[in-house]
Amino acid sequence: MKIGYFGSPEISARLLSAIAEKHEIVFVVSNPDKPRGREGTPQPTAVAELALSRGLPLYRPLTLKDGQTDAILAGHGADAFVIFAYGRLLPRATFEIPPAGCFNLHASLLPELRGASPIQSALLLGKTETGWTFQKITEELDAGDILGQTKVPISPSDRTSELTERLMPPGISLTLDILGDLANRSLNSTKQDAGLATFCSKITKAAARISWEADSELIVNSVRGYYPSPVAWSTLEGKTVKILRASAAEMTLKNAAPGRIWTEKDRLFVCTGRGALEILELQMEGKKALTTSEFLRGFRSKEEMAFV
Repeated sequence: MKIGYFGSPEISARLLSAIAEKHEIVFVVSNPDKPRGREGTPQPTAVAELALSRGLPLYRPLTLKDGQTDAILAGHGADAFVIFAYGRLLPRATFEIPPAGCFNLHASLLPELRGASPIQSALLLGKTETGWTFQKITEELDAGDILGQTKVPISPSDRTSELTERLMPPGISLTLDILGDLANRSLNSTKQDAGLATFCSKITKAAARISWEADSELIVNSVRGYYPSPVAWSTLEGKTVKILRASAAEMTLKNAAPGRIWTEKDRLFVCTGRGALEILELQMEGKKALTTSEFLRGFRSKEEMAFV
């Protein structure tokens, strides 16, 4: 089939590469270049880089709402559009262009976790299972009919980085299988139950600040969900500390306020609103990431020292 592809980040580039092995990519749409690095030099997205390297027709419009790109995209004669992590909603005039339909790969078991951060949110909520949904595009976000799903278990040690890596192979397989069925005109769909829908929002750095008054399990989930970006963080002695790995601990320090630190040999614990947290890996402001044992070699704890 002839596919028009919409996407931006690295994970989307991986899907594009896989689809290109089986189908003809007639054009690629990605976000405009953004300034990166210390010099602020505009750099293309990972999807745009891949399109450029393969000589594929590439478009990076500031908006699709004005309709100025529609005629150009229609001229490529795509049978279907595939969207994955593009970062923008397609207006109806755009997603109605291809005759076989416009489809989106979404990293949750819809109707759960519609929205911008399904992988992170599955971890933030402490879920033990997630997966992929391949769906039709509608004007309502992630509300289209479902063409297929695949489930993926979540390990207690998974952070967003590890879970994303494990999710990609089954997500790619699901997409290729459905596109194959679509080409053979043997595709069925199922409507979503809107009453079961849950939602997730865009991840912000402010949201990643740890509230030590929370339950230790919830804090562990935030550490898992916010890694590698924006990373769960707090402050210690006026400096930012990123918490990279952590686990809930059964031990507690009696009569200590949430955020209070204590050490036992080469282990570092923090009091929380319920229970305690053991920090396994962290990064002090302006320093490299360290395991707790490495950090404690140069750490001098003060009485009543606490994260805030």
